[in-house]
Amino acid sequence: MTYTEIIDNIQNRIENIISERFAGTYQHITIEPSNYNPSIDDEITITITVTDQNDDPISNWTVPLMINGNAVTSTLKTNTNGVATYTYTCSEWGAVKFSVKSQTTQIQVTGLKQIKQRTYPGTNQGVVYTLYVDEASNHCTLTINSNGTSCASGNSNYEDTSWIPTGYRPLQNKYTPLMRANTVILYAWSNGTIGIANLGSHLTNQSFSGQVDWHY
Repeated sequence: MTYTEIIDNIQNRIENIISERFAGTYQHITIEPSNYNPSIDDEITITITVTDQNDDPISNWTVPLMINGNAVTSTLKTNTNGVATYTYTCSEWGAVKFSVKSQTTQIQVTGLKQIKQRTYPGTNQGVVYTLYVDEASNHCTLTINSNGTSCASGNSNYEDTSWIPTGYRPLQNKYTPLMRANTVILYAWSNGTIGIANLGSHLTNQSFSGQVDWHY
């Protein structure tokens, strides 16, 4: 056998091995989130489908999934249908990109998330403040729920100075009426202070709820 024949034989054998070994090499990858616009803390499913040059599913293929450029540490493999799934918890606001090889897709995470709460307990009374934040839109919501509450005339009822974290404080003072012909209001000042003002007479055993919104 000549040198050329030997080389040709080796090349043919290599081509046959490659053809047999990689007949199922991926040709097409799709990445499909179950929700492209989830809310913060939602769980979504990322479905990756892998097919070969004949559009047949590739099974037992290790999926190199990356999220915002970081590799997923858990091992993902396609099933007999060429499908692998990954559960993602939306723990950060804004755009999140999922990539497998050259294929990418992106979701946009928004929504309010509770970051702080304060309860004023007492005899036959209870005032609960809750602060929610949406960092995707720089939006805050402060809610109040009250049951059997006494409310003195004037400002500084159930007041908490500098309670709103610095980065989330309103650019201007905000308030909203709660009850009693708009004489009882919930306020959130730009210095972070929250509380209830009663512009009328002393009140006892009152129940009310409301919220005030702002951008920071």
